[in-house]
Amino acid sequence: DYEQAKSENIVKCVMDKNQNALYFSRSLIPHSRKPKEISYFYHIGLYAYRTKFLYELSKLEDSYLQKLEDLEQLKILEHGYKMKVARVNDMPFGIDVKDDVKKVEKLLCQ
Repeated sequence: DYEQAKSENIVKCVMDKNQNALYFSRSLIPHSRKPKEISYFYHIGLYAYRTKFLYELSKLEDSYLQKLEDLEQLKILEHGYKMKVARVNDMPFGIDVKDDVKKVEKLLCQ
């Protein structure tokens, strides 16, 4: 929902027609003049890399956008690599801040 999408703790993703990531952001993307009428895609953060790529990744300089948004996946995009993304129907709980821990504890007690 829109209120949840506004959270900086939930990373949003914009992808192309081939399901390659175009950009990740803590802000609302894509921007819409009617934000309550748009579906936002949340980034879960499950990565699978080949060994060769991990070696290359370890040698890449941190990038401007990576530092600005504090999102490591932007380093990959900014250096010209593609990231394939998959769409899933349900969003799992992310535990990024103390309030998230409280939500999960409450869920586990049910």
